[in-house]
Amino acid sequence: MRKIILLIIVTLVVNDAMNPEDKAFHHDKKTQLKFIDLCTDEKCIKIAKALTASMDPKVDPCENFYLYMCGGWIKNNPIPPGDHHISTSKQLLTSIYNTFKDFLKDKSKHSVGAFDKAEKLHSQCMQKETIDKQGIKPLVNLLEKVGQWPLLYQESAIKEPSTWQEPHAKAIKELLEPSSLFTVGVLIPDDLAEKRIIELSSPKPIFLKKNPNLKSDYKKYVMDVGRYMKQTLKNPSTDAQMKKDIKDMLKFEMALAEIITPEEELENDEESSCQMSVKGFQKQYDVHGGKNPKANIDWLNVFNLYFNQAGIKIEPTEEIAITDCKFFEKLPKLLQRTDTVTIVNYIYWCFIYSMKFYSDSTLIEIDKKSMSEYYPDKFQDNPREARCFEQAKLQKVASHVLIEKLYPPTAKKAIEKIFHSVTEAIKHSILKTKWMDEDSKEKSVRKLEVMVPLIGYPEGQYTPDALNSYYESFVIGSSYMHSALNLLKFRARKEMERLRQRSNRLEWTVEPTYDNDFYQPATNTITMPAASLQSPVFDVDFPYVLNWAGIGTTIGHEASHAFDVEGRKYDHRGKEVKRWWSKVIDDIYIERVKCFKKQFGKYVIRQLTKNGREIKTDGELTASENIADLIGLQAAYNAFKVEQKLRGGKDIRLKSLEKFTADQLFFMYYASIHCSNSDEQQLLKDYLTDEHATDEVRIIGAIANTKDFGEIFNCTRGMTVMNPKEKCSIFKRGRPGSGKPYGSRGSSKKRSRKQ
Repeated sequence: MRKIILLIIVTLVVNDAMNPEDKAFHHDKKTQLKFIDLCTDEKCIKIAKALTASMDPKVDPCENFYLYMCGGWIKNNPIPPGDHHISTSKQLLTSIYNTFKDFLKDKSKHSVGAFDKAEKLHSQCMQKETIDKQGIKPLVNLLEKVGQWPLLYQESAIKEPSTWQEPHAKAIKELLEPSSLFTVGVLIPDDLAEKRIIELSSPKPIFLKKNPNLKSDYKKYVMDVGRYMKQTLKNPSTDAQMKKDIKDMLKFEMALAEIITPEEELENDEESSCQMSVKGFQKQYDVHGGKNPKANIDWLNVFNLYFNQAGIKIEPTEEIAITDCKFFEKLPKLLQRTDTVTIVNYIYWCFIYSMKFYSDSTLIEIDKKSMSEYYPDKFQDNPREARCFEQAKLQKVASHVLIEKLYPPTAKKAIEKIFHSVTEAIKHSILKTKWMDEDSKEKSVRKLEVMVPLIGYPEGQYTPDALNSYYESFVIGSSYMHSALNLLKFRARKEMERLRQRSNRLEWTVEPTYDNDFYQPATNTITMPAASLQSPVFDVDFPYVLNWAGIGTTIGHEASHAFDVEGRKYDHRGKEVKRWWSKVIDDIYIERVKCFKKQFGKYVIRQLTKNGREIKTDGELTASENIADLIGLQAAYNAFKVEQKLRGGKDIRLKSLEKFTADQLFFMYYASIHCSNSDEQQLLKDYLTDEHATDEVRIIGAIANTKDFGEIFNCTRGMTVMNPKEKCSIFKRGRPGSGKPYGSRGSSKKRSRKQ
């Protein structure tokens, strides 16, 4: 229930002695008459309570608005044991999981078809006692479909393989060979007019991780696994023999890692990738030593082993994309100088390593003791049910449950309205930007006009009939290990089937359970899965100011990626172009980007500052995300003000937080949904690799660069962190003035119809 109140707001004199909380909300410069829409319903009371708990009123909002809005949240939400990070988005995943768990308990919902398979698979995973009683035997049984892991047996007890190629081919067919020597997949090209092609990549061995202690711990890990598996055998190898085999195997893995081109080099060196026919690649591979019997790989046969499982025949003329050409030039020489049994041992080991978390508690504990420091399993300290939700779910069934239980039918229409509102605000800013010429403005506006939002989920794919048809070929195995392998093979088969499917601009690349939104420059689309459209980011029953501050800023952020450092290189159709804007305009843009790099490079990561050491944000790495944050935030706020005007200009407020205006609530809510808590290890990792700044820096930087925040919260310009004298911008920041709302502007729409 909402109450409309006629309120006279009288200007109060604010001085520096005022406490931060008072300073935050006494900001009106003139006496004015306002209608207030006071929200007193249950959801508003709950939101107000959550915001109050999240805040730290002792912090000056003009100096650190993030801590002002998140200080209480951080205190009340410590990092769970075994984890390194917690955030509002991670808490959202918990609610999705609980909904799925409740669904599985209702047997009447899944008596046949896909729902029955989902319940049985999850039930198998949850039967810890049964899995532990079976021990390592299910894994050994799977291996025996191909042969025997040589290092486990006495030489006299097994037939030594004469070549590595034969067990490798069997492993591809029977075990979905887990990329021991190379990786095969399907590449979706940037240009949708082009067909999909086979992608061949280098593998990712354990030794790619640089750590001085990894070698000894990894060696011990393999040894412990081998000893555990030998307990089931009649003629096991001696420890001395196994140590020698493991030493040779790890030496081979290290050598394999040495010839793999580092990812950063692959990204920066265009010559590291190449494209040719299977026949042409075979010829090139043979030139570098591939004809040698120990190095020979029949690539046509390899590709057919993979794609025949999807009913696809590969011809010698089939085009393939190789992402690390230098690796495949060096691979033959490495294979030539390696013993056959060593390569076979490594092929088997890669499969065992890939299946370890589907095994019993003993194998999982061995991994935890030796490898958790280097490759932490995010579910290892969580309840088993959380692990089973992640590992043993039929993804489309989980999506069906999410859509049915948590995604209301009215959500899509409401979000489409916000999408239109926010993209209109960005268009308005572009058209008012003085440094851009008319041609650049027209191209940029056109890109926004044809941008498509993929909201919630693709229609028709999540009905019971559609799910039963999709999972018809998936079979529950005799043990959880067998079922898990069947599921992995099923997913791989579905991936292979995509090779003959044409690219579609409206195709979804993730499940609705994916908890993040993203922009794809090659299709000029924004994907917003149903999982990301939940409270606190969006709720159809929220006061509209909160939805514009939540999903509105998200939409603005993603749409802005169309104009970030990389996004601006694609035209409105998603085609990569050498120069989209003119050189003059492009040069001006680059200069404006430098402001973001310089400004954010000065922001200190507070949690890593100690003992006189300061670590500052990498302004270069995070530039595109920082630009998108600002454009998105300003556009969403501008769109909110237009919406407020269309609704009569009423100032919406929350019961028990009446002192905060709708303008203030917008920024408060925006900051609050980004509250997070990370430990030093996570922060250091993100600092080195993440293209996003920390949540604290993102909130401070984006808000400080807006036109409106300083006035709304009475922060002195040039004298406070949140209202600096020098501000960065790409497009014009100012919101529309009086007159006709830009949402009804017709010029760009006429241009759209002409084209």
